[in-house]
Parts: sequence; C-alpha cells; structure tokens
Amino acid sequence: MIPLNVGLDAWMIQEGCYDNFCVGDQVDFVLEFFPRWMSHSRPEIHEVEHLGNCYYRLRARIVYRDDSLWIIEAGFRAFCFGQINPLIRRGNWIELEVYLGLDTKCGAYRDRIAELMAPYQVRSIRRDTAFRRMMQRQENQAISPGSRLVLVGAGGAEQDHPMPPAAEVEATDAWDDDGGRAHYVLQCDPIPGFG
Repeated sequence: MIPLNVGLDAWMIQEGCYDNFCVGDQVDFVLEFFPRWMSHSRPEIHEVEHLGNCYYRLRARIVYRDDSLWIIEAGFRAFCFGQINPLIRRGNWIELEVYLGLDTKCGAYRDRIAELMAPYQVRSIRRDTAFRRMMQRQENQAISPGSRLVLVGAGGAEQDHPMPPAAEVEATDAWDDDGGRAHYVLQCDPIPGFG
C-alpha cells in the first residue's frame, strides 16, 4: 500500500483527541473521509489515486452503513459521518473524491468503528498554513505558497497577508503553530500485517 497523506487540525490535539505527533511515531488511529463527489462504479479492485495534499480519488466498496455513518474499504478502511444518500448501500462499489483525515469525532462512535483502528508509522509532517486558510474560506482551488490573501478586517478595511509556504516539521505543536490554528498533513505508512 502507498503512504497516505492525512489531515489533522490543531484543535483535535487541543481537545484531547490526540497527542502531538512526531516524525517516526508509530500510532493507532481511525481514518475519516469527507466526500466531494461520488458515483456508482463497477465491482472491480480497490483503487487509490493521490490528488495532492489530503485529497484522493478512490474506487471503494461500502462495507457498512447505518442511519448516521458509513464505512468504505479502499485498501484501507475509513468512515464518513452523515451524508447518507441512495448510492450508499452496503456492498455497493463507488468511485469518489475525498479529503482524508484523522477521526474528527474524537472516538464518539468508537463502538461502531473500533475495527477501523489501525497502526501507522508517521513518515513526515507538513504544517500547511495556506491549506488551512483555503479550507476556512471554503474554496475548491488551492492557494499556492507565496501568494497573497486579501482579508476584509473590521470596518471593511482590506488587509493584505502574505501566505507562508508549507513547512516540513519534526513534530506538531498544536498550541503554538499558526496561533493554535495549524493544519497538518501527516504522511503515514500503514504498518504491514494489520487486517
């Protein structure tokens, strides 16, 4: 299996869902996905295509569904809370584009997703300020490092802010990085022999 880039926001560490991460850590966690689009797919093999940052195009099989969450198998397992529609039936094969991150529910549904806990080795950590701002603005296009972002401040005055480039770091520092609002991309290797 290929390494996976998974997103992590600083608040998840601040809330106690996770400890800070370091390069080289071996950790167990659950993957959560957020679909951008999906469609039916013929039953075939799982497919994982990395699109950049934490975005993937997947061919997956739905292995679980209830009224509030569903689980896919795409060579790894991940869950999505909500967003239930007619395509989402156990056994269906779907093609979808997703944002992949760590479980944002802080284990609230562990009784239903406990089997998704899997071990990973943290290969690298990137603090991605531009990505965080892009997500806050809910844009679908990437803001390239070094570009400028114009924000409207109090009283309608425009404030020009430089966009710092993404930075490789040895560890997360959820309380201090980007004023406690950092977004991280963890590149993780699944540990062989699981599942």
